[in-house]
Amino acid sequence: MAVQRKRVVRATDAILRGEDPGRAAGVLIDAKWLERRNGNLAFGPACGDIVGLSVNRESLEWVVAGVGELLAAGQLDADVLPIRGEPASPSELQQHLTSAFAAAAPHLPHGRVAGVGIAWPAPIAPNGEPRDYPFHHAGLRSRQTEPSLPLTPIVRRALAAAKIGDEETETAPDIAVINDADADMLFEMRYGVARGAANAMGLKICGGLGTALVHDGRLVRGGSGAAGEIEHIRVRLSEAENLTWEKLVALEDLPPCPCTGRECVGRFATGGAIIDQLANYFDGEELTPNERGRRIEAEPMSPVISDVCGRAGGLLGQALLGPVLAFDPELLVVTSFPHSDALVDAIRTKLTKGTAVYLKGEKIVAGTPDRPTSAIGAAQLAIEQSVVPRIDREVPYGRPSTQRRDLPAWLRQRIPAAVEDVHDHAPDYGTAVGPGA
Repeated sequence: MAVQRKRVVRATDAILRGEDPGRAAGVLIDAKWLERRNGNLAFGPACGDIVGLSVNRESLEWVVAGVGELLAAGQLDADVLPIRGEPASPSELQQHLTSAFAAAAPHLPHGRVAGVGIAWPAPIAPNGEPRDYPFHHAGLRSRQTEPSLPLTPIVRRALAAAKIGDEETETAPDIAVINDADADMLFEMRYGVARGAANAMGLKICGGLGTALVHDGRLVRGGSGAAGEIEHIRVRLSEAENLTWEKLVALEDLPPCPCTGRECVGRFATGGAIIDQLANYFDGEELTPNERGRRIEAEPMSPVISDVCGRAGGLLGQALLGPVLAFDPELLVVTSFPHSDALVDAIRTKLTKGTAVYLKGEKIVAGTPDRPTSAIGAAQLAIEQSVVPRIDREVPYGRPSTQRRDLPAWLRQRIPAAVEDVHDHAPDYGTAVGPGA
């Protein structure tokens, strides 16, 4: 048994490090943890299939994840938490999720979902469900007489409706919920621009605004799950450039922050605020915020768009100065919709010119482009919380004192040193996700 364990450990370690996968794969293929599909290694029937979802304000992204690869991906229009308008009701959210799962179903290699990761655009409470602040968008706000439900039961009902999962059985898929900024950072740490960083910060600019914090290789959630929520930091408009372009909505005319604050950086520098400032730029065309955002990305050389995004970046840099000084990251990864190089450049200038931060300009970088990073990060969370523990349980243990030492490096880096470290502190992703764990 000990020999078998060592063979599986060495094989898994070699495959995940990319070392001689051809020779090492046989052990895990025999155990049905892996299989060869279309010439590539993929999760076998013992693992099941992994689906990642990113719930955006006006769209849903879905992915089917494999061993360090993307098997399939897609996007659906869905008004879940629209920038303008009422959030979806629980039944409407279930319908949207069902549509996403149904779109992913034909791409599931085994037709059985073992784990689902959900990236959600709000803080995640210690119980693993989205927080619902009175001044924040209501994550699952009840409407009319319909009761508000936690997210996890809605996901299970959507899986059952899509006929790829059972609601209440022993084989029901594991559901893992993660903040979308954290999901982006998990992707970047595993596959993107933050690989190898032990202390990093991720900034996500979309319909809302938030940061992901990585300390000693671990995502920091905070006591209430709201670590990195910087949207309500106040900024000084006196430092913002006064733009005089025609058809531009003035900063003072933008709607107040959801907390009713008039100086919150979220009022002026979210992706939604950038889109709102350029609402008249498209000559009154009837476009959704998502469509306007894509048009903005398609015109990066427009001086109007460049100036608006640059001004937003300057305000963001102003708001980030305190957190960056306090946290002292070695890397800042900026992800935004609409994406703009001018925005990243302005953040870089504001944070590094004439300030006391140690962060160098070249260490303020844009996130990985043209990838569904939030959905992949959520899927990665499901892999590390569902597939990895099952492999760990199935591989026979040695003496208790050597259990963790005997695990392959890719497992050891992704689980805590002791189960007690995460007991009653869901979601587990807050405990150990990086190379320093």
